[in-house]
Amino acid sequence: MPFRTTPAPQRESLQQLAQSQQALGQWKQAVKSWQTLLKAFPGDVPALLGLVRSYLQLGKRRAAQKYLSLLLQAEPQHPEAALLSAELQPQAALEILLPAVAVHPLHPELLAAIARACGAAGRHEEAVFYWRQMLSLSPDQAQAWLALARLLLQQGELAEAAEAFDKAVVCDPRLRNDARWLDLDAGWQALEQRLSAQAEQLELSALLNQPQNQEN
Repeated sequence: MPFRTTPAPQRESLQQLAQSQQALGQWKQAVKSWQTLLKAFPGDVPALLGLVRSYLQLGKRRAAQKYLSLLLQAEPQHPEAALLSAELQPQAALEILLPAVAVHPLHPELLAAIARACGAAGRHEEAVFYWRQMLSLSPDQAQAWLALARLLLQQGELAEAAEAFDKAVVCDPRLRNDARWLDLDAGWQALEQRLSAQAEQLELSALLNQPQNQEN
């Protein structure tokens, strides 16, 4: 009787299995599936990405860093590798993401990540720039429009903030009843009232400082 060998696992079927496990939040099972795929196909980029993501979800940062290092060896300029590196090293996010955006200027997720990092660092003008870049590529992202609206509101750009929020609501009408929108709306109204009061004060000062008409 001839010896029968087990057929090698197929890349696509293993990848689909691991992805479905990730979608269901079955991270431990996903790790096993990705490791099986990586063993069958050493250096497989989707498997390395999957392992980094899965280990991050499990809170195993050391294991995630190990597979991220392998990923960077295989694909040093991979955009998702930069995103994962920034997630593992948030204190160095801008240093990691800026070079990556220079290589991949049309990658929406990278642009969103660098916009968030700029905002967290207090670099609001740059954050606005990157959110606008990201939204020019993916205009249907409600949360991105909301983030842009918040930044514009902080800068006192009421009309632009209102426009950005309107676009967020078009993408996701539920935002009108969202607590984050209520906060934004309250801030918007407060700023509008403050600017209106300042304008009235300036107008009053101008009237008081006008020279009195002298009678001949």
